[in-house]
Amino acid sequence: MLGFKILGFRIRTRLVCLISSSLILKAEYLETEQDKVTFFCEKLGVRRKFLPGKVYEGGPGSRPTIRYFVDKFPLFVAAPLPGTPPVVTLSYVDSGLGSMAAFLTHLAAYQSLLRQLQAFRFLYISPTDAPICEGNGALQLGREAPLESDMSM
Repeated sequence: MLGFKILGFRIRTRLVCLISSSLILKAEYLETEQDKVTFFCEKLGVRRKFLPGKVYEGGPGSRPTIRYFVDKFPLFVAAPLPGTPPVVTLSYVDSGLGSMAAFLTHLAAYQSLLRQLQAFRFLYISPTDAPICEGNGALQLGREAPLESDMSM
């Protein structure tokens, strides 16, 4: 029975991603890992070490692989005004389970990237009326206080 619940959450999460993506029509949608890495590294000059990444160990005799933006959450770029950098809209898609722990883990993974951006927007996308107050406060804390702070408060 638990497998059906998890499958239901995954389907609902994908639907929420699709709906939210379609609501932001005027922004450039960065769909793939390569799109995102190219945008941040080449257009904004962010070094790869600041991107949210995960190391995957290979089999015997192979080298580890670093993958970026493994969460695959929607990421958009608004067209910049003359003389200003583009504004990135990052997102977190809540599966509807109502836990802020996963959101805080997501923010922690993006800390070094957020520090490199002059401005950004962040969407918290949820299929339910999940309480966002804790998460919103954590995001503000992350920008006002040193980003190394413990964000699990």
